[in-house]
Amino acid sequence: MMLPSAVALVATAYSTTAPLAPTVDETHPDGSPGMTDASDGLADVDDGVSGDRPVTAVGAAPLALPDRPWMLDGLVDDRYVVVRGLNEAAAQAPRSGVMQVFEVLDREEDDRLKVLKLLPRQASVRLQRFYREAQVLMRGPQHPQMPTVAVDGFFSWRPIDHLWTFQGLVMEAIAGEPVDRYLRRRGPVSTAEALRWLVQLSDILHTLHQSGWVHGDLKPANLIRRPDGTLVLIDFDAALPMGDRAWSCGSAGYMAPEQRRGDRVAPASDWFSLGRTLVHLLTGQHPLDLLAATAESEDFSWRTQAPAVPMAMAAAIDLLMAPNPFDRRMAPSIAATPCLLNLAHRLSQLPTSAPSALPTTTHQLPKAA
Repeated sequence: MMLPSAVALVATAYSTTAPLAPTVDETHPDGSPGMTDASDGLADVDDGVSGDRPVTAVGAAPLALPDRPWMLDGLVDDRYVVVRGLNEAAAQAPRSGVMQVFEVLDREEDDRLKVLKLLPRQASVRLQRFYREAQVLMRGPQHPQMPTVAVDGFFSWRPIDHLWTFQGLVMEAIAGEPVDRYLRRRGPVSTAEALRWLVQLSDILHTLHQSGWVHGDLKPANLIRRPDGTLVLIDFDAALPMGDRAWSCGSAGYMAPEQRRGDRVAPASDWFSLGRTLVHLLTGQHPLDLLAATAESEDFSWRTQAPAVPMAMAAAIDLLMAPNPFDRRMAPSIAATPCLLNLAHRLSQLPTSAPSALPTTTHQLPKAA
């Protein structure tokens, strides 16, 4: 595992029935060629309740499902029984380019609870992103803090008496709570908890990067907090092969500058999003709100909103958010992880009035890729 050099500062102070490539000869119900939806060209803006963003955590508030003649008896692919909708689109009739997300029971696995994503199989940027997500989860890295997908979890399905064919992706349902909801309910997290999550997220990202992928949309809404306090990284439809140019992916406030410009992405792009996510965790405020408060300044000012964060840790987070990706540093973690975990434990034992300073000894470390 590799961690950013920020760690040094703090430690010292998814068989598929369809090919995994989008088809371009699909047609709309009226027989016209499939066209890219205009909305697909827009980057996702995180508003906390985006209609196409799935909530994969078990226990999310259910949505009312309309009568759908196309979903015969609520059964998908003669296997998955629909329990409820997990995003706003699930409560509406299917639309081209719009993802619907459901909680389902898998009849072939003793009614095990899973999450099903359905998308009309018509040419669109959204469909291309859907295939990317399937590639990452089925052929990419295996990590205990990423959703699992069975070998037959990506399939094509055409309901009886329906003109559209749908592409489906079934993955495990994660027991827990989306971190953005956790923040709204509990407020900012402690420094100790943020450190533990930094270690976990760094490990997940390193595993993903080692397999040649960039997540592209790390933010609290794409993290699930399990009951034991560990995090699971979800929603890989914005993932890109390392070195590809960014397109229609990412969320405002968390995207690295190179993503906003449509430049090539690298691990450093995810490290930037990690920094912004840590700021959100520690301040309880969306990065866009903090940016709006400092509109007249060139600096992203957040430290005053989290005065209890040790200075060395704040400096480490700022390193993750350096505007130039070559200024975001990464370092081997042979000793960093235990040091960070020990530090997190010590911080959790300190009284709330403990001084907000840590040793700031630094070392020369290789720059990010």
